[in-house]
Amino acid sequence: MGVSKQIEETYKFLHAKETYGERFSREDLRGASGWSEATFRANLSKKLRPFLITNDDGSLCAQGVKGASLENFANHCSQSIAWARDPGKPRLAPEVEAHVCKARDAALAAVQVYNNPAAYFKSANYVVLMMIAYTSLFHAIFLRDGGDLREKDESGVVKELRPGLPRLKGVLECGAIVLGKQSPAFANLKAMFDVRNQIEHRALPEVDERLDGYCHSLLHNFERLIVTEFSTYYALRTSLVHAIQFAGERRQESMAAVRSVQRTESDRVEELLSEYCKALPLDVLNDPKFCFRVWLVPKLANHQSSADRAIEHLNIDALDAEQRAALQASIVAVRKKDVPTDPYSVCCLWEKDVLAALHKELGPVQYRGSQRAVAGHMLRDALKRTGIDQLTDCCYRPQRAGARSAYGPNVVTRIVELYKLDPCLFDMPLAGR
Repeated sequence: MGVSKQIEETYKFLHAKETYGERFSREDLRGASGWSEATFRANLSKKLRPFLITNDDGSLCAQGVKGASLENFANHCSQSIAWARDPGKPRLAPEVEAHVCKARDAALAAVQVYNNPAAYFKSANYVVLMMIAYTSLFHAIFLRDGGDLREKDESGVVKELRPGLPRLKGVLECGAIVLGKQSPAFANLKAMFDVRNQIEHRALPEVDERLDGYCHSLLHNFERLIVTEFSTYYALRTSLVHAIQFAGERRQESMAAVRSVQRTESDRVEELLSEYCKALPLDVLNDPKFCFRVWLVPKLANHQSSADRAIEHLNIDALDAEQRAALQASIVAVRKKDVPTDPYSVCCLWEKDVLAALHKELGPVQYRGSQRAVAGHMLRDALKRTGIDQLTDCCYRPQRAGARSAYGPNVVTRIVELYKLDPCLFDMPLAGR
C-alpha cells in the first residue's frame, strides 16, 4: 500500500528537524505537509501529538520520528484503526500476510519441538516444520512481488494436482530463486531437505546431535530472510532465548544402546551428509549459514559482584585473520567440572537384571566342582574379590540398612571379560589375589 504525498513530506520535515535539533513553528509544519487548514488542525491534535514537543515560547520540536520508518509513521497517522493501533506492522496484502504468519508460526513450532527435553523425534519434527516455514515464506515473497507460483513442465503447461488445482513450486525451486543456487543458505536448505526424506518416517533420535549445527543454520537463515523481506515486526528473536544445556555430553551407555538398534538407519543419514558436503566448495562448508558451529566454554565473571550476560555471541565474520587465529589458539581445552549426579542414573540395573544378562552371556559356570547358573551370592562374592564393587560406574549401595545394591551396564561387560580370563572367577579368588 502506498503512502500519501502529504504524509511523506510531513515525515521528511519532522525527521530532519529532529536530526538537527531545530525548532519550528506551526506554520512551518503546515506548509511542509501540504494539508488543508482543517486537516492540519485535526492531525496536529491527534495523530501528530506523540511526535511533537511544545516549548515555552510556543515553538515546536520533533521527537520519536528518527526511530520510526516512513511506513510506521504512515500507519500511525492512518485513519484506519487497525493500522493506527499497530503502527509497526507492515502493510501487506491479506494473502501475503497469511503466508508470512504461517511461516513464522511453523518456525516457532519447530523451535519449540527441538528445545523440548521430553521430545523424542526432535530432528524429524523440526526439519518437517521448517520446510513448511520456508515454503510459506518463499510463497509470500512470490505473491508480494507478483511472481508466478504455479509449477510448469518444459512446454510451459501448468501442472495440476487435480483438475482446476495447480501444483505450486516446491521449497527447493523457490529457494534457488530467492536465495541463489550457489549461496551457503541454499546449500543448507538442500542438505536438510535431503535429510528430511531420510528421517521423516524413521525413528532416529541419535542423529539429533549430528544435525544440530545444520538445524541452527536453518533457523538463523530463516530469521535473516523474514526480517529482510518483511521487517523486524515478524522477527523470531523477540520470542526466543538460548536453549538450556542440560549436560555437556550424553552417557556412553545410552549412546551405545541407541546405536545398537539404529546403526544402519543413522549411518545412511551421516553418509548422505558426508557425500553432499564433499561436493561443496570450502568457503560454503566454513560458512555459518551452511552449518552453525560453536564452542560452549565456561565463562568466568569479571569480579565478584558482576552481572555479566551469561551468553555472548561473537561474530566471527567481524574478526580479521589474526584475531581468528588467536581465538582458535585460545580454545585449547575446557576444564570439565564434576556435577553431582543421581547414582541411579548410572547404576540403573537391579541384581536380577545383571544375573539375567550373565545367564545369557555365560550360561552355566564352574562352581564347586559342577556347572551351574550364576546366583546372587556368587555374583556378590566375585564383585568383592575383584574390587568391581568399588567402581562407581558398576555398583552403588546406599548407606542405609536394608538398602539394595544397584548396578551399571558396565558390570556385565567386566564380569564377562574376567570370566574369559579365569573360568574359576566364581569358584575361588583370582590367581595372585
